[in-house]
Amino acid sequence: MTHQQALRQAHKLGITTVSHTSSKVQIIRAIQAFTGKPDCFACDGRGSCTKTNCEWRNDCQNHLSIKR
Repeated sequence: MTHQQALRQAHKLGITTVSHTSSKVQIIRAIQAFTGKPDCFACDGRGSCTKTNCEWRNDCQNHLSIKR
């Protein structure tokens, strides 16, 4: 998911605390928190994430591999 797609999803949900200047990590964490999920996107230690049913897992894993 791109930064713009994440921002669009956040705005569709009615999240007003993020904007185009927010990072993708900030946007996705805001979505996770808003939807009642753990806001753990790209947190330290997620390289071994066991949450296989998380909709953000692939993006998270990719983000962490680029970050290293």
